[in-house]
Amino acid sequence: MVFLALWEFERRNGRFPGQWNEEDAAQLVEIGTEINEERKKDENVFSVDELDVDLIKQASYVADIDFQPYCAFFGGVVAQEIVKLTGKFTPLNQFLHLDCAEMLPTDNPTDTDPRGDRFLIPFLLLFHGLNVS
Repeated sequence: MVFLALWEFERRNGRFPGQWNEEDAAQLVEIGTEINEERKKDENVFSVDELDVDLIKQASYVADIDFQPYCAFFGGVVAQEIVKLTGKFTPLNQFLHLDCAEMLPTDNPTDTDPRGDRFLIPFLLLFHGLNVS
């Protein structure tokens, strides 16, 4: 449901939700609720009884972030799949999803002011809440 809501948000707004933006998070929850209610009308379509609002908000807070370790992992997977297309090996014939929601901060960081530091967001995601000096 989260991905469906994110894709619909992007379709409506032409962008992903802003980093730690409460208004965008509320709009994403609203979109997710709309989609789920619409999908409940058809019993052959996946829907959930109750949306996980906290998970949708967390996804909203970080949807616009490029997290370098994830980018490196998925870049390696894509490169491997391209090599497999040469015919020697069999490419993936399914959907790959890697979820690490547990590493997301539970509360919004207050020090997200971009200072031109490309390591700020990974630092906030990995070390938020730790007293690192």
